[in-house]
Amino acid sequence: TVMRRKIVAGNWKMNGSKDLAQTLVSDVRSQAASLDNGVEVVIIPPAIYVPDVVASAGDVLSVGVQNVAQWASGAYTGEISADMALDQGCQYAL
Repeated sequence: TVMRRKIVAGNWKMNGSKDLAQTLVSDVRSQAASLDNGVEVVIIPPAIYVPDVVASAGDVLSVGVQNVAQWASGAYTGEISADMALDQGCQYAL
């Protein structure tokens, strides 16, 4: 029998602020310890707040991005590549 990973993820859509990143991530981080063993908690903020969330997440929470481009690099204004997201500390993408 293959065990499936248990993941709880929160996507902020186009909401948030630097203050929310600190407050909400701190609250979620403190509550994550009360979840069943083996549950991974992922926060998925708008890309502009990823560094703030990564800084607050510690080793308790994982961070993701809402979107990645199909290209690895190039002249695609506003796009984010998977490597760029990984470089900022993201392990997931929607």
